[in-house]
Amino acid sequence: MGIRYYAYAFDSDQTGKALADPLTVIGSDPLADAYGLEPGFRQGVTDFRQSLPERDLLYLDKA
Repeated sequence: MGIRYYAYAFDSDQTGKALADPLTVIGSDPLADAYGLEPGFRQGVTDFRQSLPERDLLYLDKA
């Protein structure tokens, strides 16, 4: 079991909205976002490219 860190970017004018309700800027499945998978992914293939641009999502794993 490891610790994963995700950071989502948003425009500065959305700060109040993000602080009030973080789920408006955080994906429903951050790992799926990082791996380029659709949320709820169960089986299939991926090219392991982030579904969000790198400037919008930072994924850090201890590996």
